[in-house]
Amino acid sequence: MEIINGVHYYKRESDAKEGFAIRPAKGTTRPVLLCVHGIGERGAGQVDNLINLIDGFDYDGPGPLPRQYAFENTTIEVLAAKYDFHLVTVNYPDSFQPNDFTYVLGQVSADFSVDQTRLYIAGFSLGGGAILKKVTASVTDAASLAGAIAAAPVNWATTHKNVADARLQVIGTTCEIDDTVSPANVKDFVAKVNAYKPEFPAYLIVYSGHAHSGFNEILAEENTWQWMAANSTTKRIAFTRSSTLTPTKPVDPPPSTTVKADFNVKDTKTSGSAFELDASASVGASEYYWEVSRTTAPWYSHKLQGGAGGGPKKLLSGLVPGEYQVTLTVNGKVKTDTRKLIVEDGIAIEPETRRLTEATGSIVLKYSDGTTGTAKVSVVDGKLVVTE
Repeated sequence: MEIINGVHYYKRESDAKEGFAIRPAKGTTRPVLLCVHGIGERGAGQVDNLINLIDGFDYDGPGPLPRQYAFENTTIEVLAAKYDFHLVTVNYPDSFQPNDFTYVLGQVSADFSVDQTRLYIAGFSLGGGAILKKVTASVTDAASLAGAIAAAPVNWATTHKNVADARLQVIGTTCEIDDTVSPANVKDFVAKVNAYKPEFPAYLIVYSGHAHSGFNEILAEENTWQWMAANSTTKRIAFTRSSTLTPTKPVDPPPSTTVKADFNVKDTKTSGSAFELDASASVGASEYYWEVSRTTAPWYSHKLQGGAGGGPKKLLSGLVPGEYQVTLTVNGKVKTDTRKLIVEDGIAIEPETRRLTEATGSIVLKYSDGTTGTAKVSVVDGKLVVTE
């Protein structure tokens, strides 16, 4: 474990011990909020990877650009401090599984003073799918939590009845239109949980606008933190939200006349496990943010080298045959349309040119003077050779 600027960093040790960082609460016996990022922020779970999530990605090393696109943003940190929560952010290379929640929460509880009745988990996109998998894995998994938030999740839910039986309230968020992960995922989850008529129904929030979002918005609402501070597994309180609440709308900004986002994918077909995204055709761009998703499972096979942000070129690896959707945002405000990258099974290998490899036996020779003889046949460098 390493402490930097008051944040405690635990490096990833194995698939069973994923990396995480904790910004400890100041008081004793405090609640925990564990946050799980999406596909674009996956990493090796080392200190540098975790710092990228907490302080922002350092795209140019010692260059002039500040760190950008922190997953644990300032608003979340301020509200966690105000309500005195242990704030935990994880980093993983592939997917975050139910046993990973158990490990991280157990390690935090062992090293810090934790209120075991107020453990919360929240995730975005692929991380939102991890939330749904955790809360539906078993009644025990769900009942150990005071609450859960799944923002724009992929649909990894299994046994919805476990949520109802555990009396766990899950908040699901999405946007009106989301081209990356369909809003139907979280709506389906909420409907299936609520079909069991639970004491604490799953709560759906649909934010206005056209974006892949919902995580920053729900955690920017102070109402969310007030509920988490009051609620517990020993005294569960229904989550409510005023109809007059008007959070920041996650809408796409108007297009710029001086900045253009463009890159080398447009119904593009490729093969192999890697493809270099190239936004060199963009105009007036200084910041680049990539979003990549698959339209079918496996959802998490691919990786963006160095995370979702960076320069104009980005290596996309771990590709498997199928269709991927890619979008690019430059300067934090100008976004391309969603484009298709189709990965085919592979390039057909041309058959090797046919060449002579063997000849055996002998042939009859006839000479001009009427005599005869025999000769041996052999192959030298692919050519037939007759030896008298």
